[in-house]
Amino acid sequence: MHVETRTRYDSAVPGAGTTPSRSADADWAPPGCWFKPRFTPDQYRTYFRDGLKGWWTGREYVEPLREELEAEKYHRGEDGLWWQITYNPDVSAAYALAHCAPYDEPEVWVPTGDPEPPPAVPTALDLKDVAYSRTRPPNPPVALSPVAANQTVNLATHVRFAGAFGRVHTTAEIEAPQYGVDVAATVVAVPTALRVDAGTPYAGPQVCTYDLAKRPDGRVQADSSADARNVTYRKAGAYTPHAELTWKVTWTPSADANGPAAAPALPDGLSYADVAVTSREMQTVVR
Repeated sequence: MHVETRTRYDSAVPGAGTTPSRSADADWAPPGCWFKPRFTPDQYRTYFRDGLKGWWTGREYVEPLREELEAEKYHRGEDGLWWQITYNPDVSAAYALAHCAPYDEPEVWVPTGDPEPPPAVPTALDLKDVAYSRTRPPNPPVALSPVAANQTVNLATHVRFAGAFGRVHTTAEIEAPQYGVDVAATVVAVPTALRVDAGTPYAGPQVCTYDLAKRPDGRVQADSSADARNVTYRKAGAYTPHAELTWKVTWTPSADANGPAAAPALPDGLSYADVAVTSREMQTVVR
C-alpha cells in the first residue's frame, strides 16, 4: 500500500538518466510530499502506541492526541485506512517542508469509498505531478571528434550523438484494491528537439540544433552529418558544452501509457549532458 512510481521505455531505448527530467517551464514546481495508504486501524494503534515510548518532547501535543485517538478507538472496526505523509526524495528537506506546511498532521484517516477524501489524499491530477517529477529520460550521449582532451583553437570539433531515443512513460500509482483504493496517472515523454551550447561565446557557432530523424523502429536519432554541427573554439580555455534534449510531455489519468491525453497540459521536459573540454593553442617553432 504505497505510491509506486515506474519508469518504462519503448523497445531498446537507453536506460534512465541520472537525474529527473527538468521542466522547461521555470514556474513549474515539483511536489514536496504526498500521502499514501499505510495502516489499518489496528496497525496504526500499534504504530502510535509504540511511538509514544520514544516521544519525550512535545507531550503537550501528544497527550491530547493520544486521548482523542483512544476515545475514537483509532477507527478500529471501521472500513478505511490511515494515510501517512511521505516526502519527495528528489527535493531538498527544506523545500519539502516549505511546500508541505499546510499538512499539519502526519497521518489522516480516510474511510473506504469516501466521496470527499481529505485534500492530502492524492487524485490522478496530483499524481501526474508526482510522475512528472520522477521521470528520468535518457541523457543525450555526446561524442566529440577529436575527443574532449584534444581540442585545438581554430580547428573544428564535430559534435555527434551515438544513440536513438524513444518515448518514456512514468506511472505514479496508489494501489490497495482490497480497500477500494486504486488511482494512477501516467506521463508520456516523446523527444522532439536537440541542441548543444558550446559553453562559451568564444565558439562558432555557439549553439547547434539537430534534426531528429525517425527510424523504422519508431525511435528517433539525431542527424549529425551536417557541417553546421562543427564547433570551432576561437580562444584557449576550459569550457563545458551543454547538450539538451527536449521532450514533449502529456499525461493520462490511468496506468495505461496509451490512454487519451488529459488536461491541464504539462510543460516540456529536458534531459541534458555536459562535457568538460579544454581548448589549447597549437604551438609552433619559428626559426
